[in-house]
Amino acid sequence: RLYAATGTVRFAWFSYDDKYLFWADDNGFLYKTETETWKTFKKRISPNAVNCIVSDMNNLEIVVSSDDNNVYVLNFLNLKIIQIIKAHKGPVYVAEYLNDKQTEIATCGYDGYITKWKKMDNIYTLEDKTEAHNGPCCTLYYNNDRTRLMSGGQDGWLKIWDSKSLKCLKCP
Repeated sequence: RLYAATGTVRFAWFSYDDKYLFWADDNGFLYKTETETWKTFKKRISPNAVNCIVSDMNNLEIVVSSDDNNVYVLNFLNLKIIQIIKAHKGPVYVAEYLNDKQTEIATCGYDGYITKWKKMDNIYTLEDKTEAHNGPCCTLYYNNDRTRLMSGGQDGWLKIWDSKSLKCLKCP
């Protein structure tokens, strides 16, 4: 059993090989726990709450979204910050990898936008963005072959998007 002494647990994620559990609290701390020994390493990533964590399949990097408008790209092993992406105007709720090579990520946030970032020379740069919802875009997830994204917003709409072009496929 694990306990976040510094705040409420906001999000948890298993690494793809199930050897690690990543979890975060509402004070910006990220925890990395070995699932065999339960040894835990803790590092403050943001001054604000962490909302979403996703790791790549090769255990090289972690992408973390935060209430401070940023997405943090971290080294998987030592949780060192590699890049800080100014992603949205307001909290960033979700960050997801969009392709199997894990060179593209999509984010959504308080500003109602979906943004798409592409890795070039080991740095993520803005590739595309679209206004997805009238108000905060609260959730974002892809289908099995990562060709479509699903978003949900505080406007009450669930929408389906083409993940390559960010064109809405099923919108009101």
